[in-house]
Amino acid sequence: MRFGSRSFDQALVVLLSVILLGGGPALADPPTASPDKPVRPRIGLALSGGGARGAAHVGVLKVLEELRVPVDVIAGASMGSIVGGLYATGMSPQEMEDALAAMDWDGLFEDDVPRSEQPFRRKLDQAQYLSRLVIGIEKGKPSLPSGLVQGQKLNFVLRKLTLPAATTTDFDKLNVPYRATATDASSGTGVVLKGGNIADAIRASMAFPGLFAPVEIDGRLLIDGGVAENFPVQTARDAGAEVLIAVNIGTPLAGKEKLTTLLSIVNQVTNVATARNVQHSKDILKPSDIFFEPDLTGISFIDFAKVREAVAAGEKAARKVADRLATLSVSEEEYRAWKERQRRQPAPPREISSLEIVNTSPLSNDFLMKQVRSRPGPLDLDVLEKDLARIHALGQFDLVDFKIDPRDGKNVLRIIATVRSWGLTSARFGLDLSTDFKGDSGFVVAASLLRTSVNRLGAEWKIQGAVGEVETVVGEFYQPLSAGGPFFFAPRVAWRSERLQIPQPGYLVDYSREDVFGQLDAGITDGKYGELRVGIRRGYLWANPKTEGAELPEVRADRGAVGATLTIDSRDNVPFPRSGLLIRGDLSWETPDLGAETSYRRAYGLGMGAFTFGKNTIQLVASGGGPAGTDAPYYSYFNLGGFRRLSGYKPNELWGPYMAFGSLSFLREIGRLPSVLGGGVYLGGSLEAGNTWTQGADVSLSALRFAGSLYLAGETPLGPIYLAVGYAEKGRTSLYLVLGYPF
Repeated sequence: MRFGSRSFDQALVVLLSVILLGGGPALADPPTASPDKPVRPRIGLALSGGGARGAAHVGVLKVLEELRVPVDVIAGASMGSIVGGLYATGMSPQEMEDALAAMDWDGLFEDDVPRSEQPFRRKLDQAQYLSRLVIGIEKGKPSLPSGLVQGQKLNFVLRKLTLPAATTTDFDKLNVPYRATATDASSGTGVVLKGGNIADAIRASMAFPGLFAPVEIDGRLLIDGGVAENFPVQTARDAGAEVLIAVNIGTPLAGKEKLTTLLSIVNQVTNVATARNVQHSKDILKPSDIFFEPDLTGISFIDFAKVREAVAAGEKAARKVADRLATLSVSEEEYRAWKERQRRQPAPPREISSLEIVNTSPLSNDFLMKQVRSRPGPLDLDVLEKDLARIHALGQFDLVDFKIDPRDGKNVLRIIATVRSWGLTSARFGLDLSTDFKGDSGFVVAASLLRTSVNRLGAEWKIQGAVGEVETVVGEFYQPLSAGGPFFFAPRVAWRSERLQIPQPGYLVDYSREDVFGQLDAGITDGKYGELRVGIRRGYLWANPKTEGAELPEVRADRGAVGATLTIDSRDNVPFPRSGLLIRGDLSWETPDLGAETSYRRAYGLGMGAFTFGKNTIQLVASGGGPAGTDAPYYSYFNLGGFRRLSGYKPNELWGPYMAFGSLSFLREIGRLPSVLGGGVYLGGSLEAGNTWTQGADVSLSALRFAGSLYLAGETPLGPIYLAVGYAEKGRTSLYLVLGYPF
């Protein structure tokens, strides 16, 4: 066989390529050539980081597609890595714009599971301590997470959006070859991610220091690519790009006159840190490269509500250089072939052959698997998302993730539960402050120490303490009888001391009460919404009126009781529920058979419901209690008075063995604080009715007292805060400032 000189040269080039590349694939199908048309250059796309401003990259892609400009390799940093990664896995620009615009970005930047979906015991934690002050305790020292956001929700969204490429571990084999830049947190050096799991690569590239926790890949702890190479020109060139379309959307440095707030200073420091590496990337651009910066004035790096505006700005900028971009256009036939390779093809859901748990906590895999509803068969992402959230809500894990692992031609769904890095012991803090600006003020500072996952069945111990108007120390050990089972037992010991003022005809009695007791409860729970407990209590009580001449007797008594408590809680929020119910019932029986010096019964019930329409919420509350047909000692009496407990009356002004109370409240959300600073801001009002009685025969609707309040309230990291005015009968008015929960 004879070869012409040109054919021989071509064959030699091919042979040398195979030898040098080890027979592996090229970065992409090489641009085609014909005798009449030279080989076109390999076109690379370099997409910079810039937070929400990065949506402009989508607009650039729209124009490139209109002009039939194929992309042979993409390099992205931070937000650019998201846009580039989604395009590399076959998503169209319009699909990308719609997906980014529809995302709940505020929600993605939070790890918290909605309260209504949390396990019942975590609901109890929130109800008792409404502040967000929680720290870990690791090896006896305070410990904090490695980022404000671990990425629980964001991780799932990235995995969902890149699912078609979930098992592609070589980024050169994606629909478009792809690179993501990241930074090694331990050395500060740049890292180019060219393989592995693409969702992991994107997540690492956008791990903004302090905001998102770092991502560990191949033994390296990686943070935002913008720290080392925010404008990945060199990375795109190293990946084989001969001509670059380079788009920078980073936030320009602000002038002195704009550096007036903490947020603006922090933003400036971040921009300064990336400015040098961005300038270096600009300096190495070639005359043949096409570089531009969309005008994103008015869109900050956190303006994710302006996704479509940013997309439009990217389109506008690309059209301004359309003449230069058009020089890279290809024929309709060639572009159609390229686009068929780039676009995702319709495919049935992935078939899952089996599931496994990867668990680094003390909890048993059997316990975690009981939280999972996913089954072998077609992968249902909606079911899987709830599975991951259910495990994450246990409060034991930094992250609950999933991966699809190909094995022997089948897909194994791996649910990966990474134990909390800042310790399974946590301290939580609470603060209750109140004043009526008339001398009646009070405070309670509280804290709890909680250890979860004491054993594989999910046991917990908790120690709680408080100082102020109420001083208390409580310790409880909670032990399920089986992993994920409904039955439990819970021994408890407690000491409590408080001082009150008790109304007597014509004067107030200062009164102190101190309890110490041990208790053993057993119960049943559904794990999510409620529990029923029954138990035996043994202890001692001191009740001591301090006011001279008071008619109330001093009491020093042994106590012994049997009791039952039912609690059901489905509220979505404690201080400002917009939906859900709270039902609580307590029944206790002091009896000499258990060592008590007196015999009496005490019953109490509380019901609360919330209903929302638009930004408006109606809350209904009803409570009542009494001695259940027995005589009750004064230290077991109920009280009313204070904000939203008959507003206008002094705290605990009404006091007696029988009590009934009800209220109707209306709240309207009038604004929201940034998620870091709190939540909703509300304008509200309440109508209230209730009373206490000394005799059961006196209890009647006609004897109710009426009151109401108007208030401005908001959710803060320290808990709910209220500024209110209360009104009651006979011209009673009170002004209140309350930090904490007023029920």
